[in-house]
Amino acid sequence: MNSRTVLVIGADGVLGSTVAAAYARAGWHVLRGTRRYRGDPDSVSVDVSRPETIDPALARADLTVNTVADEDLRAEQWALEHGHRILNMATVPVNSARRLRIRAAQSASRGSVLLNAGLAPGVTNLVIADMLARHPESDTIDFVMCLPASGMAGRAAVHFVHENLTTIGQHGVYNKRSPRHDTRTVTLPNPIGTKKCFGFAERDRAWLLDTAGGRTIRTYAYLDRPYLHRLVIALNPLGLLPDIPEAPFHLGRHSTPPHPTTEPILHWIATSRQGTTLDIRTVECAGGYQHAAQAALIFGNSLLQTSPPGCFNPEELLTLNSLHPQLNTAAIRVTTRSPEPTPSTEPRPRTASPRPARTAAI
Repeated sequence: MNSRTVLVIGADGVLGSTVAAAYARAGWHVLRGTRRYRGDPDSVSVDVSRPETIDPALARADLTVNTVADEDLRAEQWALEHGHRILNMATVPVNSARRLRIRAAQSASRGSVLLNAGLAPGVTNLVIADMLARHPESDTIDFVMCLPASGMAGRAAVHFVHENLTTIGQHGVYNKRSPRHDTRTVTLPNPIGTKKCFGFAERDRAWLLDTAGGRTIRTYAYLDRPYLHRLVIALNPLGLLPDIPEAPFHLGRHSTPPHPTTEPILHWIATSRQGTTLDIRTVECAGGYQHAAQAALIFGNSLLQTSPPGCFNPEELLTLNSLHPQLNTAAIRVTTRSPEPTPSTEPRPRTASPRPARTAAI
């Protein structure tokens, strides 16, 4: 029986409740951190916007998992100062992460912070690091994320998708008349097939921080609902995406699904040099929330075993090979696929689709 205690900040949310359930099934004692104290023994009042609630909450746990977005990273700062260990799953903006890393490097940090400790980013960071280790000559990384409609059930997920759809990033094209995202036609494994993907979260550069080593990083996404995907692709060249309000994205959505979702997830990653593809990998599972929670459980166990002081990304502490057995057990499949020609960037003429890739599990 696991006697360790984990505090899950944001346990009332969709991701937080799923993470709490995953840790509970693994035998952890789970403290459910919420903004509203419910009075039961396992409920803890913690609000990252109120620093006075952080100390008494985090001090009760061996490990904290933070699922709440906070650009100031107050809970993570507390962990560094007080020798605590914390995972952050809230897709921290690059600038916020850099500020925390600088602070950790310049001060005598006692605690350990692991950022981007989920599926994507998270497991995908380990995959990209492994690809770069095998092909250090790579000069470009292409990362295509799956955005499942059912995976936008929570408010945080809806805000994340809306913010990155309506913000034109680094490799997007911007002008006053027509702000639009880059697009890229990618041949994804069956049954998805060839898909025109749109630029997404370009500013965060696949959440790789300094791991990319100056390489070009291009991040794209596709929606698993064809009609929604077609709508985004149609609005993008018109420059209308930045004007879409967030409110309609929340219509018909509940705070917490009654059961874990099992929608197919497929993230696609390729490395190339001077336009020649060197390596292609996919990360696949069934259910975005529950497998992000499984990834957080794997990262949490690893952080307790290996936790040097400081602020890190997963690929700086761990390797894909070291976690491969745990990922397999959690039904998170990382697959190596035959290299193909680098997909065309619009508006180049489209060519015939390459033959289907052969797959081989890592």
